[in-house]
Amino acid sequence: MSTFNMTRFGKVMKWSLWHDKSTISKIFLRTLATLALIVLFFMLIERSAGNQYGMNLGAFSAIIVCSFLFMGTYLYYGFQTQSDWQQFLTLPGSNLEKFLSRYGVSLIIMLGMWLSVVIVDGVQYVISMIVRPGEGKLIVSELCRSINVSGMFEESPKVFFFFMGQLVFIHSLYLLGASFFRSRKHSWVLTTLIIIVVGTVLGVTIAHQVPNIEMTESLLDKIGFSITAVYWILAIFNIWLSYRLFTRRQLIGRFINC
Repeated sequence: MSTFNMTRFGKVMKWSLWHDKSTISKIFLRTLATLALIVLFFMLIERSAGNQYGMNLGAFSAIIVCSFLFMGTYLYYGFQTQSDWQQFLTLPGSNLEKFLSRYGVSLIIMLGMWLSVVIVDGVQYVISMIVRPGEGKLIVSELCRSINVSGMFEESPKVFFFFMGQLVFIHSLYLLGASFFRSRKHSWVLTTLIIIVVGTVLGVTIAHQVPNIEMTESLLDKIGFSITAVYWILAIFNIWLSYRLFTRRQLIGRFINC
């Protein structure tokens, strides 16, 4: 069997979407309801349109970023029983195709969460225009405009690659955590705890071990380039390792349902 065949992958992906349709719908509706309640809460407690905009902007940005960072945790979320996993293993597809199909389901879950942001944003805009004519704002468009106006990424591509490197690296950690812990619900909690502990230890160690060095602009550029490269290299390694753990996993214990 070849490693990847588009027709075969399409069939595996179709099965994964059919199997996880309930999970995808539930997460979408939960996100939609949560955002709607947040927006309604801010409308009730804050009369200033500007303050409401700032609060909603923070909530929407958090959903957009966190949904990408935690996307990998949904790799096994649709498998509620051992028989679900065994049925998935019997599908006529390579390990790579099966891994990509699970990642594809996670991607659709993330896109569903983004769609809920757009829908709630549209609803709050209509309500704002009715309650305060002329003061309504589409938060998502304002967010995109503010990023574009800042020109931060256009003026310095290095900042863009550094920022994206951080996000992709953290994303890869949660993907690796999902494959390592094999927990249906709690892999993101365990991964977060490990990130906090390891990050704290590394931060304290570096702070004590690195001598006081006079930071010049040239030195900062070199350090920034090195850190960016490390982020991307580690992200690629984590994704590869996650795939390797996925291929070696044959059975799911009870912990998968935790």
